Amino acid sequence: MPIWSVACCILSHSTRPGWVGQIAFALSAAAIGVADASAQAVLVRISGPDASTLKSGAIVRPGVRLAAGTRAAILTRQGTLNLAGPLVITAETLTGGQRTRTPAMGPTPGPRQKLAGVRSGVVAGQGAAARAPDLWVVQGGDSGAHCLMTDMAPVLWRASAAQDESVRIETAGLAQPVAVAWRIGADRLDWPRDLRIKPMQTYRVTISSAVARDARVALVRFVRIRARWPSLDALDRELAAQSCASQRRRLD
Repeated sequence: MPIWSVACCILSHSTRPGWVGQIAFALSAAAIGVADASAQAVLVRISGPDASTLKSGAIVRPGVRLAAGTRAAILTRQGTLNLAGPLVITAETLTGGQRTRTPAMGPTPGPRQKLAGVRSGVVAGQGAAARAPDLWVVQGGDSGAHCLMTDMAPVLWRASAAQDESVRIETAGLAQPVAVAWRIGADRLDWPRDLRIKPMQTYRVTISSAVARDARVALVRFVRIRARWPSLDALDRELAAQSCASQRRRLD
């Protein structure tokens, strides 16, 4: 019997408070936590109509819609799933349950709805507490090791694109800082092409604006990792081995 069923049975048959009710509550909460943690995935590759809005590395949660003609491979806790649209991804899809196609209903959702609100920090709220929608992007203000696949260039991400900002990148051996303008309306910014990533070197990334008093400063060290994993848990273990803590938190 599943753990949440045991908890429900204890609650329904116990009419007196005390340790029995407390145990049931704890079991129920634990089951909910496990279910939430497993109902997510990372997009590995995609082709078709949605390829322009869903990128490799996007964190996929229940509610994402795949249009007809879209083919996607996602990495889940159980392994890799190959999906084809039209499909609404559910918690059962991501945990190895039902994978049947679901006809799209209503108007075609835009990019923000396709990620079920994950883009632009809708899921975790606005501001510094917002979580990046992509496993590989560098979130402004996050310090520490950051894992990238072998052929991947860094991309900066911010929760709000409501204003112009300036980015200043410094590192050892660099004659002068590299300055880049981050224009209003863009939540992502490509790493400067002429600034090559060196392994185990620390980069100081400062993001500031004329409006905000405090700049967001991060000390980032890039780590190259392999590009294939048998499951999301295997990827999580590799991120842990390389101390890429901020990326691991996105999988919570």
